[in-house]
Amino acid sequence: MSRRRGSFLSSIFHTGRVRRHIAALAWPAVLSHLFLRLGGILDVFLVGRLGASAIAGVGVGQLHVFLWTTALWGISAGTTVVTAHLRGAKDPDRAAGIAGRLLAGGIGIAAVLAILGLLGRTWVARLMGAAPDVVGLAAAYLGLLFLFFPVTAALSVLAAVFHGAGNTRVPLIAYAGANLLHVAIAIPLIYGVGTVEPMGVRGAALAVVLSDGAAAAFLFVLALKGGLIRWRGGSGGMIRETFRVGLPVFFDRLLQQVGQMTYAKIVLLYGTSVYAAHQVGLAIEAFSFMPALGAGLAVTTLVGQALGGGRARRANAVMREGAWLAVAFMALMGAVFFAVPGPLIRAFTDDPGVLEPGILYLRIVALLQVPLALTLLLAAALRGSGDTRYNLVVTIGGMWGVRIPAAAAAAFAGAPIAAVWSAMIVDWTVRTVLIVRRLSRRGLVAKVSLGMPGRGGER
Repeated sequence: MSRRRGSFLSSIFHTGRVRRHIAALAWPAVLSHLFLRLGGILDVFLVGRLGASAIAGVGVGQLHVFLWTTALWGISAGTTVVTAHLRGAKDPDRAAGIAGRLLAGGIGIAAVLAILGLLGRTWVARLMGAAPDVVGLAAAYLGLLFLFFPVTAALSVLAAVFHGAGNTRVPLIAYAGANLLHVAIAIPLIYGVGTVEPMGVRGAALAVVLSDGAAAAFLFVLALKGGLIRWRGGSGGMIRETFRVGLPVFFDRLLQQVGQMTYAKIVLLYGTSVYAAHQVGLAIEAFSFMPALGAGLAVTTLVGQALGGGRARRANAVMREGAWLAVAFMALMGAVFFAVPGPLIRAFTDDPGVLEPGILYLRIVALLQVPLALTLLLAAALRGSGDTRYNLVVTIGGMWGVRIPAAAAAAFAGAPIAAVWSAMIVDWTVRTVLIVRRLSRRGLVAKVSLGMPGRGGER
């Protein structure tokens, strides 16, 4: 009896330690993701007085730039996972060498993507079915964002380096400072003040690139001083391992983003006001899923460090606790979305054509918050183990196997917009089922090879 009681108490204390470690990394990561997303939300909010076309133009522009950002997500995810495994294996020198090489590579890749983005910014907006005035506004917004895209890449990779080292507070400071600067300069740039001429949506974009540049410079200086990046070291094998982990993340995010753009094109069939409601609703929903993404980053880091050190039991405990914390928070947010959608929409716009569909959108997405929470956190745990290929399978199954066909069928059948938005509920439910089945069969297994005797592979 005493042995059982001791085992039970040990389990409770172990769970408590895991939760504290998750919380210690998660709360700065949660705030970082909120601040990261807040830049886009602020742009939607700040151009709201310019009308529905400006909101739609910024929304279309953000979808386009997110498409190219998928490449950065792949590099950043690989950087976080591999450096976390190396630090878990007590090899910080190789982690710093790899980080330096990946930073340089990420900036180079971003320069190429920037050229492609600039050349295609008008074409993509037209392809999405945006109205002519929305196309022009989206192109104006994107011009500056792509011109400074390498700065965005540097910020993304540098934040990933800190995350892999288990330091989520420094990126939080960088993102918080960037948003404060963004707010300080965006309003005068958008609407004009004194001798500053109003720039409209271009002013919103300029505020983004200036604030991101300041944040990237801040992280670079601290990473150099802290020894988190070096310009030498990092074997070719570990670089290949980073890309092996990151490449499926790239395709995962690419297919997700192309799916989002295709889905947005379907929503645009219902008119600019409905799409503006979709964009405003998504900005509000971010206050629910962005904290879960932040917690997911903490889970990815802790799982990577645990498996890098050969502690599979701790990795699985981190996954379970992180998932339930996310479910509890997002279920609460879903209840808020369903109960009081009107005031939330009115905080962004008083356009009557946007208000009614916006309320409907929030009540529909309220129903998908729990499966969304489970999928985000369990996928983060798989990413931390290095098993990024299965996440790609899950995205294909949910987005392309369910959401896009269902939404397209509803739209072309003349169904109301509620049917198109309801396809998201089925999408995330299918993803949850797929990922839970995978983990219930085998749990978390390390998929990162560190090139050390007795480490890596299928521990």
